[in-house]
Amino acid sequence: ILPEKEERELVKLSSLLIKNPTGYQFSHNIFREYLVAEHLSESSLDDILPLVSLADGKFINHNWFNILGFLLQIQTSVPLLEWIKKTEPLLLTRLESDRVSENLRFELLKSTLEDIESRNTWFRSEICTEEQLAAFCQCKPSLELLLSHIDNPAHFRSLHFCLRIISYFTDCYGIEDLIVESLTKCATQTELRSEERRIAISAIANLGLANSETTKKIMTVLGPCSDTYIRTGI
Repeated sequence: ILPEKEERELVKLSSLLIKNPTGYQFSHNIFREYLVAEHLSESSLDDILPLVSLADGKFINHNWFNILGFLLQIQTSVPLLEWIKKTEPLLLTRLESDRVSENLRFELLKSTLEDIESRNTWFRSEICTEEQLAAFCQCKPSLELLLSHIDNPAHFRSLHFCLRIISYFTDCYGIEDLIVESLTKCATQTELRSEERRIAISAIANLGLANSETTKKIMTVLGPCSDTYIRTGI
């Protein structure tokens, strides 16, 4: 990478490298990962797959998640993008959202939600957080999908996921009234778990939709409530 000795000496004096008993190492693994991605950006998908995948390309080795995330940003290879869409679609969240079509971002959220619903599991990912997923998938169809599932949840885990995702949205796409109606209904449904009702209350505030009318509706039902989760939301 640095053929000139003088340049290598300068790097030693920077914060990129730290000295260890056997030589030098990067001060943070992210520097190494980026350089590996830069090197791979000149390779074809056929050359990349044996390095990063398991079971003949059916799975991605989790040790390569960060490197592939960088590679997606560096390389605009259609075959690489298509393979990741099929193999580990959540890796697409490492891209700027405007580099991916709205339909693909919507489908990613939809498939993630369908997986949570069908398996009745929590959202768990070492690739992205709920906040990162929300930022990537944010669009009006995604918002409408979330509201639909908040109104008719499959179970409390899918409801929890939808509420968490919607609370990170930064655009209401002109349907503020529908959002307030859906979240207020969720917050005041006593048959739901307190945790999901708390998130619904917090989401109203996070989206900048709290006003005197909405607050009055919520307080009329929940004002006397002593539940810790509900009080936290209020």
